[in-house]
Amino acid sequence: MTLRVAVCISGEYRTKLQDELLPVCNAIVKLKFPDADFYYATWEQFKPAFEKDFPLEHCEYFPEPAMHYHPYLDIAPADHISERYQTTVDFMNRSGHRIKWTSHHTKQILIHTWLSDKIKDKYDVIVRARLDQHIYKDADFTPYIKDTHENDRANCFLTTRPFRFPTLLEPKDQNAENTTRNQTWMFDSIIIHPANAIDADSVMCLHKEGKLHAAEYGWYQVISMPHGSRHMNYNGWAAHDEVVDPKFMWAPET
Repeated sequence: MTLRVAVCISGEYRTKLQDELLPVCNAIVKLKFPDADFYYATWEQFKPAFEKDFPLEHCEYFPEPAMHYHPYLDIAPADHISERYQTTVDFMNRSGHRIKWTSHHTKQILIHTWLSDKIKDKYDVIVRARLDQHIYKDADFTPYIKDTHENDRANCFLTTRPFRFPTLLEPKDQNAENTTRNQTWMFDSIIIHPANAIDADSVMCLHKEGKLHAAEYGWYQVISMPHGSRHMNYNGWAAHDEVVDPKFMWAPET
């Protein structure tokens, strides 16, 4: 059986380093998912830049949603999806910079939801990736795509430590603290999930009610939590370009 796979690449059309890296990042993701169909989404204000760099790619342009609540500070403790969320709230609340930086951390979930909802009925597996996504040159996601389909769970990849980028720390090898934490959040640099995992109406209800959690917690809330907390986190292989040590950066041969 040949699995039908779609890669949904979304987010702000910009990178932490230089904009020239975005076409390189796109070429890398395409190389790593050679049998997949590709879909793109970004906010309306980035349309001129995207069309300039990718004139042959179709992209969905959504109006950037206005945030009517802070996804850490304004969610009542009674609505937290885990006890650890309060620890993260306390950490974010120590710095004005962190408060501002994290105020938009649900938008990545919203834009992926809108994009994937448009195409999910045509696919078995959907891969979420960032526009500034960098992937280790020897990474192979084929077994994880198969696992997602066969076991109806998400496989998630991320590293925030440059030295760990070329290695893959599997869930069973992670220390007890991380394993506990990983039960209620999802690594979100690359997320391979069943095509029907996200219920768009439920996500929008959480957003409107001010209960959609931020970043890794929010991904868990909308993809894994409704299906019995079925996901696996893998530390390594994927990160946005600012995290990647330059010695591990590469570009596909043309």
